[in-house]
Formats: sequence, structure tokens, C-alpha cells
Amino acid sequence: MMAQFVCLTAMAVGAEIGGLWYDLVSEVKEAKVIPYKNNIKYSGDVVIPETVDFEGAKYGVTSIGEGAFCACSGLRDVYCYALNVPNTDSSAFNSSPIAEATLHVPISAIEEYKTTAPWSGFGNVVAIIIEGDVDGIGSLTPAISEGEGTSYDLNGRRVANPAKGLYIKNGKKVVVK
Repeated sequence: MMAQFVCLTAMAVGAEIGGLWYDLVSEVKEAKVIPYKNNIKYSGDVVIPETVDFEGAKYGVTSIGEGAFCACSGLRDVYCYALNVPNTDSSAFNSSPIAEATLHVPISAIEEYKTTAPWSGFGNVVAIIIEGDVDGIGSLTPAISEGEGTSYDLNGRRVANPAKGLYIKNGKKVVVK
């Protein structure tokens, strides 16, 4: 008796969707951000969505691939709203000035971003609060009644005289300019 083995591998198809290039794997409906084709670099504000649609199918954007943002020489701020650190190739930001850039991430995941490459290469990692960020401050109700002027920073610490920035005051997010 002779056995036949067939090796199937997932094939990725490159496609431009919404100004970004992706490798799309139709078998698992996953998309990976890849470098722009023909040596053209991304510029301006770049927003990576959670999902993309291609030929009638929805793909979850699950990772950032090799060299996806190298030559982004003007990179200053990156906002990553993922509560779990995205799977990101270690060379995704090669040649980008991430050591001088600020990474904005959910407060509940800030420590994980700070210790996971390449995200850990950012010079400044700061917290943002998003809906569903279970470890963040969604609302604040003091245990004892405090004055109208009581403000808290994003780590829940009381601040007597808030400077410019985002604070929690009377259970609401407040921007001090």
C-alpha cells in the first residue's frame, strides 16, 4: 500500500486596502501590515484598523510585519489601542526614530508594551484610557466626599494642582490646557 501526503500551506495575498498594504491569509482570515510596495513609504497619519474587507471577506488585522514602518523618518507619536500587545516583527520600525517617539497605549497594558520588542524601543510610553480598558479608570467615586476641585491622574493618584494633561475629576475625564 502506498500512502500519499499532500502538504498544504497557507498562501498570503498582498493587497492595498485603505492606503495600507497587507498580506492576507484567506484560510484563517488574518491580515498582516507590510511595507508599502515599490519602495514608496507610508506618510501622514496612518491608522491600522482592527479588521479589513477584501473581496467580500472580513480579515482580522493580527500583526505588523517585517519592516512595515522602516523609513518612517518623521515618526513622532504612535497610538496603539490594543489591550493585548500586537504580534509585531522586531524590524517593523527599523530606521524609524522610535527612541525619540512617544507610544500611547492602554493603561492596563502599559507594562507589557514597555517590556515587549519592538514596542520597548520607544523612548516614551504613556497611558491612554479607552472604553473596555478594565484596569484603567472608567469612573471614579471617592470613598469619602472631597471638594469639587479634586483631580486624579491616570494612575488614580490625587493631584492637588494639575498641570497640562488628562485627569479624572468628579468621575469624568478632563483635559487641562
